[in-house]
Amino acid sequence: GLAGPSMPDDPDQTITQEKYHELWKDYNNLKVTLEKFKEDYEKLSQVRSNIPRQYSGLVLAQVIGTNTSRTHEVIIDKGGNDKIKVGQYVLSNRKNSIIGVIRKTSELHASVRMLTDTDQTIEILIRRNRNPQDLLWMMSGDGKTNCKISNLEKEERVDVGDVVFAAVRPGYLNIPIVIGEVSAVEPDDVHPLLWDITVQPVEDTAQLRDVAVIITEDFQKD
Repeated sequence: GLAGPSMPDDPDQTITQEKYHELWKDYNNLKVTLEKFKEDYEKLSQVRSNIPRQYSGLVLAQVIGTNTSRTHEVIIDKGGNDKIKVGQYVLSNRKNSIIGVIRKTSELHASVRMLTDTDQTIEILIRRNRNPQDLLWMMSGDGKTNCKISNLEKEERVDVGDVVFAAVRPGYLNIPIVIGEVSAVEPDDVHPLLWDITVQPVEDTAQLRDVAVIITEDFQKD
């Protein structure tokens, strides 16, 4: 239990039991808050150390729920008050890979649409093992756990193991950042002259707890 308040020699310095308990609670609340700040700082430092200097505007956020109407969308505890805006890219803080894009914001919260969502399409770079030239293309979610690259002609050689990056997007992404790797390359069922390519994201978004939103310098000047 709690020890009672000490009784100093000067009667003017004594405090009531009630006041003591109030101060004790305040102290412990502050201690927990300080530990949370320290934990956030350590997580953010870990992400920063793996991301180039262009991203001095990383905002660390926690996943606090999922959108009930969209299985591939999560809600985070940061929003417009922290300079988070629609279209910004979201990193996992564990693997430092792009996992989604901000779809909607309020002052205190934001919705992150995962790359696996069928409505999420982004421009990508495929870094190919057997071709020195990166291939700029589009990628969409498959509605499950992977992403798809469609409408790519078979003349373009893509192999299992080729790495896929989110492509540079002025104002949002200054350098390519990894998404995952090609896990399957099959002929398209409907169009045999095209590839049906599956991309497996680095991060298992089902286990996602902490993320970092990339806020480029363009937005910091607002």
